[in-house]
Amino acid sequence: MLSYNLGDHETLQKVDMTRAHYLQILSSVIDIIKQQSKAEWIGYGDDSTRYFLVKIKKRQTRQDFIKVKEVMQAYHQSLLGNQTLNRTQLDPQVIGKGNTLTVEQQLKLCAPFTDKEIKTAMFSIPNIKSPGPDGFSSGFFKATWHMTGGVINLVFYAML
Repeated sequence: MLSYNLGDHETLQKVDMTRAHYLQILSSVIDIIKQQSKAEWIGYGDDSTRYFLVKIKKRQTRQDFIKVKEVMQAYHQSLLGNQTLNRTQLDPQVIGKGNTLTVEQQLKLCAPFTDKEIKTAMFSIPNIKSPGPDGFSSGFFKATWHMTGGVINLVFYAML
């Protein structure tokens, strides 16, 4: 412990110098902490700013799509016009003069697809076509048809 005589001038000077040195170090530490906190707050501000800029850009993109939709709609409406046309009904006698399908052909068109037809359609797609949204190309399904064919058929029938 530091014991000193209050009358000792030299000891008082050392105490004052030590206290001044301590306060200087403490002040420096406080300055460093302030700088670090400012840097952190700036970082948080940058993150927030970045977030809001992304949101603004997203909103502008959405508004741009809406504008594109409106322009395309106006363009096509100008081509097609606003007036509804009165259409004449089909005349069965005129239709009868052309080629028509037999009842058997009509029933065949209405028949459900077979597994063989689905497989034929799948295998008619070239392997080099781009993969679908699931990331698999037709080549994958062709190579694994013995495992995936039944599932693909079920999915196809579920979509009908």
